[in-house]
Amino acid sequence: MSTVQRLAVAVSATLLLAGSLDAKTFVVEKGGKFPTIQSAVDAAGPGDRIEIEAGTYRENVFVLANRTGIEIEGKGKVILDALPSGGAGAGPGLQILAAGAKVEGLVIRNARRQGTNTDGIGLAGFGIDLRIEDVRVEQCEDGGIFLDVADGARVRDCRVVACRSGVEVHGDGVLVEDVDCERLHASAIVVEGDGARVKSCSVRNVGTFGIQVVGDDARVLDNQVVGSADEGVFVEGDDARIEKNDFRTVLDFAVFVNGDRAMVRKNDVRRNLRAAVRLQGVDHVFVDNALVDVDGDGVTIVGSGARVESNEISFTYGDSITVEGNGTVIGNELSDALDGYSAVQIESGAGGVVRDNEIARVTGSAVFVSDNTFGLTITGNVANECGDPDAPTYRIAGAGHLVADNVAKNGGNDGFRVTGMQHVLLGNRAIGNLADGIDLESGSLYEVRDNKALKNGGEGIENSANDVVVRDNVAKKNRIDLANDNPVNVTFEKNEFVTGGKNTKGELE
Repeated sequence: MSTVQRLAVAVSATLLLAGSLDAKTFVVEKGGKFPTIQSAVDAAGPGDRIEIEAGTYRENVFVLANRTGIEIEGKGKVILDALPSGGAGAGPGLQILAAGAKVEGLVIRNARRQGTNTDGIGLAGFGIDLRIEDVRVEQCEDGGIFLDVADGARVRDCRVVACRSGVEVHGDGVLVEDVDCERLHASAIVVEGDGARVKSCSVRNVGTFGIQVVGDDARVLDNQVVGSADEGVFVEGDDARIEKNDFRTVLDFAVFVNGDRAMVRKNDVRRNLRAAVRLQGVDHVFVDNALVDVDGDGVTIVGSGARVESNEISFTYGDSITVEGNGTVIGNELSDALDGYSAVQIESGAGGVVRDNEIARVTGSAVFVSDNTFGLTITGNVANECGDPDAPTYRIAGAGHLVADNVAKNGGNDGFRVTGMQHVLLGNRAIGNLADGIDLESGSLYEVRDNKALKNGGEGIENSANDVVVRDNVAKKNRIDLANDNPVNVTFEKNEFVTGGKNTKGELE
């Protein structure tokens, strides 16, 4: 906070305290001393309270900055209609320049654009520590609620319907809670500032973003977004937490983060009409989320240090998990990646881990490791009914990977297809795949040890690589247990090939 901002806060606090010591109450009612809201505001001072009796008030209310801490509250159903009887637009329904003001219990409608940026907004506020509660804004030409220079603002229990946009707040430490936004042409909730909290809000059928936060340390918690045309939640900033949100039928990403160290946890995404989640930056955590019926990739992470753990992802028309950069993919349940896409795709990075994932019915590869990877550990994964005529269950490229204790069962192609160099295949099982169990398709410097290839439709182990050691493996009841296509410097030791003969070069039948 700058020196000027600190001074403003101190002055506002002093005025609030002074006003509250001798606060007065002004009652607005038709035929009374104050028949309009504006007449009561003009009579009030700092910290005073205005109570509005039920009724419709056709006016545009303006609160000057010297009414610091003023409170405006509707009693019963109070409608502030910003469109005068003549029908000409006259600006915002309620505009507040007073810091610390509180507005509660109003319905504001029909604000129309007249010339300035705030004209068509239902409620416009400028100042710190504003409190907007139980306000409904409807049928306004521009936004529902707009607050600027609004550090510490609180917007609670409000609803914005059939306006251009919903709630927009500029300031640090802002809370938007229990706000409903529906049938908007643009974004529902926008907060620009650090430390934003957007909680328990509902967004339905909006033309752009559901929830947009620009700033560090955002918290987006327990919200529901249905039918937004752009991202459900878009965060640009570091250290965000996006947790326990519910997304349905979002036309773009359900969650998009551009920043570092986001925690995305326990969100539920269903029937998404594009890729579900994209996280850009380093050290993201994506854990305990459910992504179902996604017309694109499940989650894509671009950056190093990510942790993707214990998620359930199914029925995607794209890769279930894509990582561009080193990271860990652990303990996920992945199924039904359709149209030839993979469950786990590692596009690039060094030293990452793919471990203990349960993968089923994927039409592409269960695990796809690209050429631009080095030193991955791929271990303890179980893949059943994965792959197709163009895709093995495990496709391993790059260099220096440890591939250990994985299962490829009932796949539509090879169980393991290996290219690149310096890989170690240890203790894997390939069972009942339509093509080869383990296919060392090309490359060099492999160690293949303690693996089992059983009942595969092609070779149990097929080797077309150079400088390979094949030791202590078991291949049984495959079409051919071992095919060695005359590469250079291949060593076979202590293997058990039931349908083959002795360990020599050449095809053993």
